Amino acid sequence: MDVWLGRFFCFGLTLVRYIGEALSRDGSTSQPIRKILFLKLIEQGATVLAAGAIRRAVHMVGGKNVYFCVFAENREILDVLNLIPKENVFTLRHDNIFVFVRDVFSFLRRVRHLKIDAVIDMEFFSRASAIIAFLTGARNRVGLHRFTSEVPYRGDLVTHRVQYNPYLHVAVAYELLVEALNSDPKEVPLLKQRSDTFNCYVPVFVPGDEDLRRVREMLQEAFGKEVFDRRIVILNPNTSDMLPIRRWPEARFVELASMILDKFSEVCIVLTGSRSEEKAVAELQRKICSWRVASLAGKTTLRDLLVLYTLGQVLVTNDSG
Repeated sequence: MDVWLGRFFCFGLTLVRYIGEALSRDGSTSQPIRKILFLKLIEQGATVLAAGAIRRAVHMVGGKNVYFCVFAENREILDVLNLIPKENVFTLRHDNIFVFVRDVFSFLRRVRHLKIDAVIDMEFFSRASAIIAFLTGARNRVGLHRFTSEVPYRGDLVTHRVQYNPYLHVAVAYELLVEALNSDPKEVPLLKQRSDTFNCYVPVFVPGDEDLRRVREMLQEAFGKEVFDRRIVILNPNTSDMLPIRRWPEARFVELASMILDKFSEVCIVLTGSRSEEKAVAELQRKICSWRVASLAGKTTLRDLLVLYTLGQVLVTNDSG
């Protein structure tokens, strides 16, 4: 739908924008920016990389005036980052097209009621986010524009058109989108600024005492005995079929686990995964066949997983945000 209907809507809304601007003499884009909304629907890992951009926006307008829109299953990472108030996070469900459209309309009503005046589209090539950004009615809209690059057509729906630069770290690219709000939208392309002046902010997770207690109890239950005097190696086989080309073969994980158990008698291995991967990871555990291997797939929240990482010495994982 994004590929085919997205093109149609981007083209149609671009015409609406041109006609609207031709009939209006409102130079409101020069007014001070008071409220900023980020659109980053997918990829929790990318949301972590956006931490520096969020901090830059908070510095510009204050934390209570920064908002974020994300798919419902990806909001937990925003709560962990704790950079903006939880009530400022909008979630969209996409169980089916009807649920998605209903949530989008509800979201747009709330955004217009809040009178948000700046939207930053952090999706690089999605047409849906460009369309949503335009429909918010925000007078300042920042996003990537393809210009002469070989990237998907997204119409001309943003006011601050930023050139995509594949040589920049994503965290820097996100900060540049925020900084573009301080530039003249008539300058094309944006942003004409040295990228090495941006320092990537790396958020650090520090678990609380209750977090540690909960995960240690989880480990004790999984192994059936005390494991705190042992070193922990975490294997994340990531059995999802979303991007199989990124997946290391299961047999390799079995072979690696067997080697670790054979060479390091003081090591326990924890297998992780999502709820949908629980059965596949349990089968992997059965093939390794050792009391020193336990599966927590489907049993951890995102926060639990981060706590587990602070307890482990080594993590071996497929490509996963």
